[in-house]
Amino acid sequence: MANITLDDLAVMIQNQFGEVNNQFGGLKSEFNKRFDKLENGQKELFQSQEEISLKLSNVAYRFELKELEGKVSFLEKEVAQMKARMK
Repeated sequence: MANITLDDLAVMIQNQFGEVNNQFGGLKSEFNKRFDKLENGQKELFQSQEEISLKLSNVAYRFELKELEGKVSFLEKEVAQMKARMK
């Protein structure tokens, strides 16, 4: 077995820590890219949701339309009766 000095051991350990640091640096970069993609996707979802909400806020609800149909129908009948009486 070869004799390894403390200095040699220190250099080997430093090299290994440097390698581990490089690997973590690569992982950090990959995580940052993935988180950026997630954040962009989330922003797009929120924007789409906001657009849908704006569109829906301008739409009349079905019960309101039915109520208005009933009122218009009633008024049409009243006008028809008034015209019939005027003849």
